[in-house]
Amino acid sequence: MNTPGFQVVTITVLVVDDDADVRRIIVRELEQAGFRVLTAANGDDALAVLARSEVEVQLVLCDLLMPGVDGYQLAARLENEAMLRRRGMIDPAQAISHHFLI
Repeated sequence: MNTPGFQVVTITVLVVDDDADVRRIIVRELEQAGFRVLTAANGDDALAVLARSEVEVQLVLCDLLMPGVDGYQLAARLENEAMLRRRGMIDPAQAISHHFLI
């Protein structure tokens, strides 16, 4: 049902966790709450998902301790890239996380 004067906003969440069972539970709960959900099994996968995503990701929910690029490294990389974009030091079209808002 469409109510005049109201706009339905879909928030997209990227869930990053190396435990598939945990990822599945989080995805189920978020989808039932009305969120659009993307998933990644680790930090490297998350960067790839963000790079190819055609939708804007408003929130990244990630495990902190993962093999390879962990949650701390992922957050630092996304934060650094966002800072460089704000300063005009990198082209947003070339950014890995150009759809991610910090």
